[in-house]
Parts: sequence; structure tokens; C-alpha cells
Amino acid sequence: MYDPAIGRWMEEDPEGFAAGDSNLYRYVNNRPTVKTDPSGLREADDRLTARTNSLVDVSQILENYVNRVIQQSWREAQDARQNAGGFARRVYDQLGADQPGSEVSTPIGKKSPIAKIGVWLDTNLNVAQNQIVKLTFAQSRYRDNKLQGVWAALGIPWLYNQATADHGIAPTIKIKNTLMGTDKWEHFFQQGYWGFDAGLSRQDAHAYGLWLEGDRSARGHFFEAHPDIQRRMANQTPWVRHDFVDQYYQKISAKFGVTSWYGIYGNYSTGIVSHADINANIAGQAFYEKLFNAYQLGQTSYPFSFSVNDYPIQRFNEQNVPNTFSPNLIVNDNEGGMGLPPPARLPVELGGAPP
Repeated sequence: MYDPAIGRWMEEDPEGFAAGDSNLYRYVNNRPTVKTDPSGLREADDRLTARTNSLVDVSQILENYVNRVIQQSWREAQDARQNAGGFARRVYDQLGADQPGSEVSTPIGKKSPIAKIGVWLDTNLNVAQNQIVKLTFAQSRYRDNKLQGVWAALGIPWLYNQATADHGIAPTIKIKNTLMGTDKWEHFFQQGYWGFDAGLSRQDAHAYGLWLEGDRSARGHFFEAHPDIQRRMANQTPWVRHDFVDQYYQKISAKFGVTSWYGIYGNYSTGIVSHADINANIAGQAFYEKLFNAYQLGQTSYPFSFSVNDYPIQRFNEQNVPNTFSPNLIVNDNEGGMGLPPPARLPVELGGAPP
């Protein structure tokens, strides 16, 4: 039984610590009415269907826009005599930061703003020219889930009403001949910068992505990435170890005004752990590292340019790297599959889902 007045279940979570909270009596870290995705990173339906089969590749459009942003940010950073860190932050502010006014209205206020690159893609790519497909919730693979009204506060907030459900489905585009949601570029330019700014190793970035998505293996991966911390905490209780990891990762997003907790971008907001999102996070971190390393104050030209060919684009597709779904979420792939076989599973790499 749940008591909404205190944000607490009256009995222990039957999944124990595996549910993702060090307090077994607590639900979503005592945030049952604000359990939403604060930065607007949406879910994708990137299947090959009758709707997406005619999409044209927009890699060049994306590259041209990103490179214009890079060059403008470089000129401004040079004029302001900023170092490489200031330059990288300028690029983030134009691509990865949240777009004001992009939120969706809910009974507890406007929530889930969309990162600026997502808004740019949504508004500048042309539906009539088959550059982008904008699905409604009712057209997506998640359409069989019922909209839950106020009960969404205790289930999947994404499904509160039609507006929140539609807001949570990212449009589909084709990059490097690979279908993906525009949300992957939100992850790339936003979470990628967070990992870069925190100086995460690739292994730690993978663990951080799993933590944000709400994958149960996240904390174990954290300790694998930090064997010194693992040794120091070997005799601590699971409660203490989980709380340590949570505080460690919460500080990363807090710097950018985002209050995060385990599963906020996946399992505890939409019921979906997207391993393709994590791949986009890690690739985005590599982008910012390249951007940073190529910059010097006093340059007469900037030698680095963004190219989709430098990143594992195939691993941004959720059919190549399948999601982990909550048992409470209905996924219906029977519609519009065109009778085509699913894409071949890619080999497991860092950031990919296990077979």
C-alpha cells in the first residue's frame, strides 16, 4: 500500500535494493509528483515502417548546421579570449542546453524541455521532403499503453495525458543510412557534454548512462570503473554503497541545474532503458573532447569539423541495440513492419546492450 502524503510505500519494495533506491520504503526517491524527465530527452520509435521507409538521409544538413555553430562559437571564444573550456561550453549552450519554451504543460507545471538541437531538427527538417517523420503517440510502438491521468504519478509519468505522451515521442530521421530518433542528438550534445565536463572515463561514462537510464547494473559498473572506491567500501552495506553512487552521479547534472536520480531518463520516467541513448552520450563526450583538444587561443582558423562518420551511428538505432523495457510497459511492433526482417544485431561493445 502506498501513502501519497509521505511519498512512501507502507511495505518494503519486494525487489529490494535492485529496484534502484537505498531506501526500501521509498518510491522514486520521495518524488512521486515530479518524477519526470527534466531535460526533455524523449523516446524514439526508429523501426523501418511504411512511414519511415521513404526518409532521405539528412547527415549533410546536420553536419552543416553543427559546423556553423562550431565556427561561430570559435570566433566568439577567440574574440573573448576564452580558453578551450569556454569554447566547448559555448558550443554546448547552442546545441545541448535546454530550449526555453519547449516544455509540455502538466498539473504540476511545465516539464520536460527539449535540448536545442532537438528543437532545431524538429523545426528545420521538412516533413513534405521526407527529411523527418513526426509520429504521434498513437502511431508509435507504445500506443497500446493507456493514458493514466493522475495515476501516472505512481506509474509512468510519460503517460499522464495525450499531450505528455505525444511530447515524449521524438521524430525519426535518417543519418548515415541509419534510422534514429532526434532524441539521440539531444543525448549526444547534452549528456555528452556533462560527461566531458566531469572528465569521466569511458567506463565511468557507460556506468553514468546506465544510472541515468535506470539499469540495475549501473552501480556495479560504477565500482568496476573505480576499483579504489570499491576496495574502500567493500565492508559497507548495500544501502551505503548505493547512496554513495547516487550522490556521485547527482553532482554531475546538478552543475547544469538538473536534479537527477537513478532512472530519471528511462526506467522511472518512461519505463524504457535505452542503450542506444547511452551510446549517444558516450559518442557526444568524444565529440567535446575532440572539440576541446583542437582549440588554441590565438588560432587564425579552427581545424576541427563535425562529421557523422566519426561516430558509431548504427549504435544510435534502438533496433540494432534493443531497449530494456519495464514489465509495466506494452510494446507493440506488429504495426507497419513492412514484412522486413529486423536489423542484424551488432556485436556487443561498450555502451551496447548484452545479447
